[in-house]
Amino acid sequence: MPGAPPSSPLCSAASRTAWSALLKTQPVLCSAGKSSPTLASRPVPPIWTTLFVMTALAPAPTAPPRTPSHAERCRTLLSRARHGTLCTHARDPAGYPFGSLVALACDGRGHPVFLLSGLAEHTRNLTASPQASVLVLGGGPASGPTPDPLASPRATLIGECTPVAEEGFARFARETFLAAHPSAATYATFKDFAMYMLVPTAVRYVGGFGRMSWIDQADYLAAEADPLAASADGILEHMNDDHPDAVLAYARALAGIDDVSRALMVDIDRYGFDLLALTPEGDRRTRIPFDTDVTSSEEARQALIALVKTARTRLAPHPRPASSSRRLPRRARERQLRSNSRSSPSMSPSRVPIFWNPHFSSTRSDGMCHGGVVARTAFTPG
Repeated sequence: MPGAPPSSPLCSAASRTAWSALLKTQPVLCSAGKSSPTLASRPVPPIWTTLFVMTALAPAPTAPPRTPSHAERCRTLLSRARHGTLCTHARDPAGYPFGSLVALACDGRGHPVFLLSGLAEHTRNLTASPQASVLVLGGGPASGPTPDPLASPRATLIGECTPVAEEGFARFARETFLAAHPSAATYATFKDFAMYMLVPTAVRYVGGFGRMSWIDQADYLAAEADPLAASADGILEHMNDDHPDAVLAYARALAGIDDVSRALMVDIDRYGFDLLALTPEGDRRTRIPFDTDVTSSEEARQALIALVKTARTRLAPHPRPASSSRRLPRRARERQLRSNSRSSPSMSPSRVPIFWNPHFSSTRSDGMCHGGVVARTAFTPG
């Protein structure tokens, strides 16, 4: 019905409201094509109003591929980290930050744990002031063809770093640390070594150029590490070394990068994976999502196989189907036309092509088919 709000599911409630508001200011056409006399005097809206409504009624853009949140990325980064830079308040010279490289591990709550010696300078600083931070650096594009550490993800956790006093927690923290650093078992029982834990009150995440944010403490503690964190490096190495053709097919068919000469899989998580495509204009990073979330390396393998089948199907050429008919010679066409004329004296066939179909063989009383000869004729009164 003319003037009715659109009923398409692509239009939101706000779009229908905007459309109705526009119709109130425009003449409504009657069925005869003329304006309604009672509404003809209503003012026509300015062009910008019409453009606004057209924009509101346009289909919504496609949602970007799902990616882990910064809190999830930070928890994943900490779960894989084995070393970091511990920054404390120096005692001498007083008031200056003091950074030192330390071994670390992360417990199930996202708290970094350290096995520190009482003789170390950073341990003495923590005894005087427990306020500290730790910087951890992850892998990523830095392992690609153009290494750049500034393109790698990193996170800084700020909080108080204190000894784990309770025996039960200390034993759990020691087991967590030794699982990540088995060689530390030789000195973990020394009297001057103790377990320390940093409880983060603020987290700063940097995922590369232009990707950074402060993470709230509650969001960080509620997030979970990616289930593929432990096997991600092996998956990336396997795909880049053993299946470079599949990675290239992902970039061309699924990401739509036609001029890519080489592609690398640089990151993978439960939602999908990232590609670094090498093109004449420079390196391009793109995201390929999984159809469903994966929770194990085996599920990731099945998802990658399904995607490469889709990519190769799209890239495969589509040959034209072979025709099973061929045109009859001229004399055969003339004989068929004469046969059709004798079988239908009141009708005369028009001059249209006749074809031979080897898969069709029958005899009809109207003379159109004889031993597989199919006459594509359009009869007109004679």
